[in-house]
Amino acid sequence: MSTSLNLEFDTPFDFLEEITENERCIITDPEIINAFFHNTFYSPTPLNPHSLMIDGNRVGYSQYAQTALAERFDLNLSSLDKSPPSEAVTDLLQTAINNALFRRLENNDSKHISEDCDDRSAELFVKACQGTADQDELLELLKLQPRLGSVELAKETNPFIWNETTQMDNSVTAAVAGLRKVNGFPRYYFSTTDQQCEALIVVRKKDIAEEGKLVVVQRDCFAIDLAQPMTEIMRIQLIKDADNLMKPSRNVLIDPDSSLGDLISSLIEPEMHLIDDHSPVVYPGARSYYANYRSV
Repeated sequence: MSTSLNLEFDTPFDFLEEITENERCIITDPEIINAFFHNTFYSPTPLNPHSLMIDGNRVGYSQYAQTALAERFDLNLSSLDKSPPSEAVTDLLQTAINNALFRRLENNDSKHISEDCDDRSAELFVKACQGTADQDELLELLKLQPRLGSVELAKETNPFIWNETTQMDNSVTAAVAGLRKVNGFPRYYFSTTDQQCEALIVVRKKDIAEEGKLVVVQRDCFAIDLAQPMTEIMRIQLIKDADNLMKPSRNVLIDPDSSLGDLISSLIEPEMHLIDDHSPVVYPGARSYYANYRSV
């Protein structure tokens, strides 16, 4: 079976013109489609993910992504060798993972570059649209086209399973070797909770490299079971802080000096360094890396 892309464009500029006219790149090969979800270099969501052709039928990338994520979610959940997480945790984490996918699709849909850009920018942008650019190429693209604002460099969605991102981590570390390494202070963000406040989704962000205003960030998503005795104090504090946290914005920075910030950091930070014997109340959801430009 051939694994070539059915693009039908002579040059990257022809492809850019098609994008400008709201025509979508059509990918026909099932092996390429599968590579979007199971490739070896953990490629991010393609910048142009809207149209795939399967057996002559147009199917949205989001549908295939949701299917792949659901399969991984169920597989990981069924493979746990300890008591499964509560229904509140599993439901909230699955919703958070799907919502993150939709946000990536929405963000990528707004990213464009000028048709009169240089050849290298056009070449890299086409690869980013196809989802075939590696981390080095995505960093180069952002440096050449800073108006893109940010690019996702890699992602791995592996819910409930710890220490499964080593290959991706090493790949990103190698890609950013030319930047100044930093050991940023972890920042925690409130994402969402269920109506009964029995489960919580938090996002952890940490700067790992920088070059001028360009910064590379590691982003992790965690679910916390609030219905357990060891998280009862956290649940009480979360309810107290509800007015400050539950705002229309997607993620709200948690004050690291607050009681809630200290409780969350004290719970999750030790888990980041364990090989096994992880806490029964914290579950990883996904890890990704992105590069962006600081606004200040």
